Amino acid sequence: MIALGASCSFITPLEPSCLLVYGPGRYRFMDFTKVGLILTVLIYIIAILIVPWLWPLQM
Repeated sequence: MIALGASCSFITPLEPSCLLVYGPGRYRFMDFTKVGLILTVLIYIIAILIVPWLWPLQM
C-alpha cells in the first residue's frame, strides 16, 4: 500500500510519465490539478475500503 500511495501523484505533472506528455501535449499545470484531484480522491476512497479487507488488523 505504501508503494501504491507513493506512485499516485496525480495532482501535479512531476511524475516522469506525466512529464513526457506535459510539454508536447501543451497541457497546463491546472489541467493536471483538475483531473488529478478527482483521481486522487477516488484512489483514496478505494484504498480506505480495500486495505482493511486485504490486511485486517488483528490483535
